Amino acid sequence: MKEVYLIFMFITGSIFGSFINMLIYRLPKNLSIIHPPSHCPTCGKKLKFWQNIPIISYLILKGRCYYCKNKIPIRYLLVEIICGTTFVLLYLKAKNHIELIHMLIFSLILTTVTFIDLEHLIIPDELNIVLLIIGSVFSLTNSSITDLKGAVIGGIAALAIMLAIYLTSKGKMGFGDVKFLGAIGVNLGYKLVLLSFFIAVFTGSLVGIVLILTGMKSRKDPLPFGPFLSLGAIMSLLIGDRILKFYEILIGQ
Repeated sequence: MKEVYLIFMFITGSIFGSFINMLIYRLPKNLSIIHPPSHCPTCGKKLKFWQNIPIISYLILKGRCYYCKNKIPIRYLLVEIICGTTFVLLYLKAKNHIELIHMLIFSLILTTVTFIDLEHLIIPDELNIVLLIIGSVFSLTNSSITDLKGAVIGGIAALAIMLAIYLTSKGKMGFGDVKFLGAIGVNLGYKLVLLSFFIAVFTGSLVGIVLILTGMKSRKDPLPFGPFLSLGAIMSLLIGDRILKFYEILIGQ
């Protein structure tokens, strides 16, 4: 029976992933998310139902538009798989339904930010505002990721850290990253947001070094930090309690 729930969560996540793909494409261009309906961005042809099935349609069409044969970015497939997988992992992690709903919405916004930042080097204010509202609302319950006190402290701590980095980075970090981590802090609380930040710095530095050593980027090329903040936040949700417990054991010894 558990397997049925896991399959359901994956399918649901991939369906939401299809919606997220639309946001990733339209938000940076200031396009309506309601009209027009799903269509090929190259030829403008409206997609039929069978051409818009998450994951399956991409594989059937072999990554090309049915009408103009133009290549469909691999991002569409990746986002749907990522959202489906994330939904399954968070379902296994959640302690109750309220926490699950919070984590699922949170993860969808993180995914949206990640791919917009990767493609456009921006983090839309709309997404930071939604994150802030969601974190504030769920913190008022006793069954979510953090309580109101943790949300307030988490948001302030995250803002303080990122603002200090922003002021000393001489323009190398965007202010969107500052607001983004602040909004993450409201959702996770101070312990998990600090862990998220350290994971983001570690993975971001590691990837940056690899890209420079392989010649894929130079030191002057910008590297979006939003994806690493998102990765840190998701990892903190999934295994943050284990990492913190291990740290406490080390400190105790």
